[in-house]
Amino acid sequence: MKFLLVILTAVLLGTGCTSGQGKSVGTSATYQLTAEDFLAKLNQEKSALIVDVRTAEEFTRNKITNAVNYDWNNGDFKNAATGWNKQTPVFVYCLSGGRSIKAAAYLRENGFDNVYELKGGLLTLNNKNVPEADADTNQSGLTMAQYLQLLKKNKLVLVDFYAEWCGPCKKLEPHLASLAKKYKDQVEVIRIDVDKNPQLAAALQINSIPDLRLYKNQTATWQGKGYMNERQLEKLVKEKL
Repeated sequence: MKFLLVILTAVLLGTGCTSGQGKSVGTSATYQLTAEDFLAKLNQEKSALIVDVRTAEEFTRNKITNAVNYDWNNGDFKNAATGWNKQTPVFVYCLSGGRSIKAAAYLRENGFDNVYELKGGLLTLNNKNVPEADADTNQSGLTMAQYLQLLKKNKLVLVDFYAEWCGPCKKLEPHLASLAKKYKDQVEVIRIDVDKNPQLAAALQINSIPDLRLYKNQTATWQGKGYMNERQLEKLVKEKL
Protein backbone atom coordinates (compact mmCIF):
# COMPACT_ATOMS: atom_id res chain seq x y z
CA MET A 1 0.00 0.00 0.00
CA LYS A 2 1.32 3.40 -0.90
CA PHE A 3 0.69 6.24 1.51
CA LEU A 4 0.31 9.61 -0.13
CA LEU A 5 1.30 12.84 1.58
CA VAL A 6 -1.10 15.43 0.19
CA ILE A 7 0.22 18.97 0.45
CA LEU A 8 -2.51 21.58 0.17
CA THR A 9 -0.94 24.45 2.20
CA ALA A 10 1.61 23.44 7.94
CA VAL A 11 1.75 22.33 20.15
CA LEU A 12 4.02 22.68 22.36
CA LEU A 13 3.81 25.27 25.17
CA GLY A 14 7.53 25.22 26.00
CA THR A 15 10.21 27.26 24.28
CA GLY A 16 9.36 25.93 20.83
CA CYS A 17 6.93 23.69 18.95
CA THR A 18 9.07 20.66 18.21
CA SER A 19 9.50 16.99 18.98
CA GLY A 20 10.98 15.21 21.97
CA GLN A 21 12.29 11.75 22.74
CA GLY A 22 10.17 8.60 22.96
CA LYS A 23 10.12 6.48 26.12
CA SER A 24 8.91 3.08 27.22
CA VAL A 25 5.84 2.87 29.42
CA GLY A 26 5.13 -0.50 31.03
CA THR A 27 5.58 -3.38 28.59
CA SER A 28 4.20 -1.60 25.53
CA ALA A 29 6.17 -1.62 22.31
CA THR A 30 7.10 2.02 21.76
CA TYR A 31 8.47 3.55 18.61
CA GLN A 32 9.42 7.04 17.54
CA LEU A 33 10.18 6.69 13.85
CA THR A 34 11.88 8.85 11.25
CA ALA A 35 9.88 9.85 8.19
CA GLU A 36 11.24 6.99 6.08
CA ASP A 37 10.75 4.38 8.81
CA PHE A 38 7.28 5.65 9.67
CA LEU A 39 6.07 5.27 6.08
CA ALA A 40 7.82 1.93 5.66
CA LYS A 41 6.14 0.61 8.81
CA LEU A 42 2.79 1.84 7.55
CA ASN A 43 3.27 -0.26 4.43
CA GLN A 44 3.83 -3.33 6.62
CA GLU A 45 0.87 -2.81 8.95
CA LYS A 46 -2.17 -3.33 6.72
CA SER A 47 -4.74 -2.92 9.50
CA ALA A 48 -3.13 0.08 11.21
CA LEU A 49 -5.03 3.07 12.53
CA ILE A 50 -3.46 6.35 11.37
CA VAL A 51 -4.36 9.28 13.60
CA ASP A 52 -3.71 12.95 12.88
CA VAL A 53 -3.94 14.80 16.20
CA ARG A 54 -3.92 18.34 14.80
CA THR A 55 -6.92 20.65 14.45
CA ALA A 56 -9.59 20.02 11.82
CA GLU A 57 -8.43 23.11 9.95
CA GLU A 58 -4.85 21.85 9.77
CA PHE A 59 -6.09 18.44 8.68
CA THR A 60 -7.85 19.93 5.64
CA ARG A 61 -4.61 21.53 4.49
CA ASN A 62 -2.28 18.53 4.51
CA LYS A 63 -2.48 14.97 5.75
CA ILE A 64 -1.31 11.41 5.25
CA THR A 65 -3.71 9.35 3.16
CA ASN A 66 -6.14 7.19 5.17
CA ALA A 67 -5.55 9.17 8.35
CA VAL A 68 -8.41 10.07 10.65
CA ASN A 69 -8.46 13.34 12.55
CA TYR A 70 -8.94 13.61 16.31
CA ASP A 71 -7.74 16.89 17.82
CA TRP A 72 -5.50 16.28 20.83
CA ASN A 73 -6.06 19.73 22.28
CA ASN A 74 -9.87 19.77 22.41
CA GLY A 75 -10.49 16.30 23.85
CA ASP A 76 -11.61 14.59 20.63
CA PHE A 77 -8.66 12.23 20.74
CA LYS A 78 -9.26 10.89 24.24
CA ASN A 79 -12.96 10.42 23.57
CA ALA A 80 -12.30 8.49 20.35
CA ALA A 81 -9.54 6.33 21.86
CA THR A 82 -11.98 4.71 24.26
CA GLY A 83 -13.44 2.79 21.33
CA TRP A 84 -10.22 1.59 19.72
CA ASN A 85 -8.88 -1.95 19.85
CA LYS A 86 -5.77 -1.83 22.03
CA GLN A 87 -4.06 -4.53 19.95
CA THR A 88 -4.39 -2.53 16.72
CA PRO A 89 -1.19 -0.73 15.68
CA VAL A 90 -1.72 3.02 16.02
CA PHE A 91 0.33 5.58 14.08
CA VAL A 92 0.09 9.13 15.41
CA TYR A 93 1.43 12.36 13.96
CA CYS A 94 1.04 16.14 14.06
CA LEU A 95 2.98 18.99 12.45
CA SER A 96 6.24 18.93 14.40
CA GLY A 97 5.84 16.11 16.91
CA GLY A 98 4.75 17.92 20.07
CA ARG A 99 1.10 16.91 20.19
CA SER A 100 1.74 13.40 18.91
CA ILE A 101 4.21 12.76 21.76
CA LYS A 102 1.46 13.55 24.26
CA ALA A 103 -1.12 11.50 22.36
CA ALA A 104 1.20 8.49 22.09
CA ALA A 105 2.05 8.68 25.79
CA TYR A 106 -1.66 8.73 26.63
CA LEU A 107 -2.30 5.61 24.53
CA ARG A 108 0.58 3.73 26.14
CA GLU A 109 -0.57 4.68 29.61
CA ASN A 110 -3.97 3.28 28.70
CA GLY A 111 -2.75 -0.12 27.54
CA PHE A 112 -2.19 0.21 23.81
CA ASP A 113 0.49 -2.28 22.80
CA ASN A 114 1.84 -0.83 19.53
CA VAL A 115 2.07 2.92 19.18
CA TYR A 116 4.22 4.57 16.51
CA GLU A 117 5.08 8.28 16.36
CA LEU A 118 6.28 10.31 13.39
CA LYS A 119 9.41 11.90 14.86
CA GLY A 120 9.42 15.60 14.01
CA GLY A 121 5.94 15.42 12.50
CA LEU A 122 4.84 16.30 8.98
CA LEU A 123 7.60 18.88 8.74
CA THR A 124 10.10 16.03 8.47
CA LEU A 125 8.15 14.52 5.58
CA ASN A 126 8.18 17.88 3.85
CA ASN A 127 11.90 18.33 4.50
CA LYS A 128 13.00 14.95 3.19
CA ASN A 129 12.84 13.35 -0.22
CA VAL A 130 10.81 10.38 0.96
CA PRO A 131 10.11 8.04 -1.98
CA GLU A 132 6.89 6.71 -0.47
CA ALA A 133 5.41 10.19 -0.10
CA ASP A 134 4.25 11.97 -3.22
CA ALA A 135 3.77 15.69 -2.78
CA ASP A 136 1.23 17.77 -4.63
CA THR A 137 3.07 19.45 -7.48
CA ASN A 138 1.11 22.71 -7.10
CA GLN A 139 3.02 25.43 -5.30
CA SER A 140 1.27 26.51 -2.12
CA GLY A 141 2.22 29.84 -0.59
CA LEU A 142 5.41 31.77 -1.23
CA THR A 143 7.98 30.46 -3.67
CA MET A 144 11.66 30.65 -2.83
CA ALA A 145 12.07 33.44 -5.37
CA GLN A 146 9.33 35.45 -3.69
CA TYR A 147 10.87 34.83 -0.29
CA LEU A 148 14.26 36.05 -1.46
CA GLN A 149 12.59 39.14 -2.90
CA LEU A 150 11.23 39.97 0.55
CA LEU A 151 14.79 40.10 1.86
CA LYS A 152 15.81 42.90 -0.50
CA LYS A 153 15.63 45.72 2.01
CA ASN A 154 18.03 48.48 2.94
CA LYS A 155 17.80 47.42 6.57
CA LEU A 156 17.86 44.31 8.71
CA VAL A 157 15.16 41.75 7.96
CA LEU A 158 13.94 39.53 10.80
CA VAL A 159 11.81 36.63 9.59
CA ASP A 160 9.57 34.74 12.01
CA PHE A 161 8.22 31.37 10.85
CA TYR A 162 5.19 30.57 12.98
CA ALA A 163 1.77 28.89 13.11
CA GLU A 164 -1.50 30.12 14.58
CA TRP A 165 -1.79 27.13 16.94
CA CYS A 166 1.77 27.42 18.30
CA GLY A 167 1.87 28.64 21.91
CA PRO A 168 5.42 30.06 21.91
CA CYS A 169 4.68 31.78 18.57
CA LYS A 170 1.72 33.63 20.09
CA LYS A 171 3.83 34.63 23.07
CA LEU A 172 6.55 35.93 20.76
CA GLU A 173 4.24 37.95 18.49
CA PRO A 174 3.81 41.10 20.64
CA HIS A 175 7.57 41.30 21.22
CA LEU A 176 8.15 41.29 17.47
CA ALA A 177 5.50 43.96 16.98
CA SER A 178 7.14 46.13 19.63
CA LEU A 179 10.56 45.62 18.05
CA ALA A 180 9.25 46.52 14.59
CA LYS A 181 7.73 49.73 15.93
CA LYS A 182 10.78 50.77 17.92
CA TYR A 183 13.26 50.09 15.10
CA LYS A 184 10.98 50.76 12.12
CA ASP A 185 13.71 52.59 10.20
CA GLN A 186 16.31 49.92 10.82
CA VAL A 187 14.49 46.58 11.00
CA GLU A 188 11.81 44.94 8.87
CA VAL A 189 9.91 42.16 10.65
CA ILE A 190 8.26 39.56 8.43
CA ARG A 191 6.05 36.77 9.79
CA ILE A 192 5.41 33.69 7.64
CA ASP A 193 2.79 31.09 8.54
CA VAL A 194 4.22 27.61 7.89
CA ASP A 195 0.69 26.23 7.55
CA LYS A 196 0.14 28.40 4.50
CA ASN A 197 3.68 28.04 3.14
CA PRO A 198 4.61 24.34 3.58
CA GLN A 199 6.83 24.09 0.54
CA LEU A 200 8.88 27.12 1.53
CA ALA A 201 9.19 25.72 5.06
CA ALA A 202 10.39 22.43 3.59
CA ALA A 203 12.91 24.12 1.32
CA LEU A 204 14.33 26.07 4.26
CA GLN A 205 14.39 22.91 6.42
CA ILE A 206 12.20 24.34 9.15
CA ASN A 207 11.45 21.51 11.57
CA SER A 208 10.32 23.42 14.66
CA ILE A 209 8.70 26.75 15.37
CA PRO A 210 9.06 29.55 16.08
CA ASP A 211 12.03 29.71 13.75
CA LEU A 212 13.70 33.14 13.59
CA ARG A 213 16.13 34.24 10.88
CA LEU A 214 17.95 37.54 10.63
CA TYR A 215 19.25 38.87 7.31
CA LYS A 216 21.50 41.79 6.40
CA ASN A 217 22.00 42.67 2.74
CA GLN A 218 20.09 39.47 1.87
CA THR A 219 22.63 37.36 3.76
CA ALA A 220 21.65 35.32 6.80
CA THR A 221 23.57 36.56 9.83
CA TRP A 222 21.74 34.67 12.58
CA GLN A 223 19.20 31.89 13.08
CA GLY A 224 17.44 30.70 16.22
CA LYS A 225 14.57 28.50 17.33
CA GLY A 226 12.11 28.91 20.16
CA TYR A 227 10.72 31.77 22.20
CA MET A 228 12.73 34.94 22.87
CA ASN A 229 11.69 37.81 25.11
CA GLU A 230 11.76 41.44 24.01
CA ARG A 231 15.06 42.19 25.70
CA GLN A 232 16.75 39.26 23.95
CA LEU A 233 15.37 40.34 20.57
CA GLU A 234 16.50 43.92 21.05
CA LYS A 235 19.99 42.81 22.08
CA LEU A 236 20.22 40.65 18.97
CA VAL A 237 19.20 43.49 16.69
CA LYS A 238 21.60 45.97 18.26
CA GLU A 239 24.48 43.52 17.77
CA LYS A 240 23.67 43.14 14.06
CA LEU A 241 23.00 46.81 13.19
